[in-house]
Amino acid sequence: MTNIQKLASEGNKNHRIFAATVVDLMNSQGFYDRLYRSINEMDDDRYEQFFELISEQRFAGCRVLARMLNRRRFYTMAKLAELKRYLNYEFSSGCYTGEDYKSFQTKYINYLKAMCRENHWQLVNVGRNHYCFSAFIKSAENKCVYISISDVRYFSNEWHDHILIRTAKNEVDYRGGFNHYTTLERLEVKAAELLDDMPF
Repeated sequence: MTNIQKLASEGNKNHRIFAATVVDLMNSQGFYDRLYRSINEMDDDRYEQFFELISEQRFAGCRVLARMLNRRRFYTMAKLAELKRYLNYEFSSGCYTGEDYKSFQTKYINYLKAMCRENHWQLVNVGRNHYCFSAFIKSAENKCVYISISDVRYFSNEWHDHILIRTAKNEVDYRGGFNHYTTLERLEVKAAELLDDMPF
């Protein structure tokens, strides 16, 4: 069973309307043909994320996912795969920052920069700390969100599974709005929601 068929058979009214629309228009408009193929090629994690967004009628997030699917993102996805190699990794520790963490932090920040470029955002005010870091994502409309990862030595995999993100008044507002937490795969969609960034 394809992912489009699963949307139609397992989902609610929103899922069925979405699936029917994509199938009806896939032969007449290039975008829907690409969308049809991209949804069917989703892995289980991405499909669950898409299913949840449609369930909750979080259409800003759906637009972001559609934009993500409709673009060649090999560079960014390669960087994400590179970061995932650090899952369950035991980082060095000590009074000086280890070379393993420095390398990891550079890769992480480069991934965030690539993600921001694809969305016409900027990664600003990056705070490189001992074994953790924070940064702000700034939209083209000068709206900001703050992100932070915990100390990787004591909070294993939280850099991937439990990323702090919240709205901010500007790129030096460390108090910000309510705390939210997300995963690395969902960070792009969550940032778009908090930035109220409407891609279409």
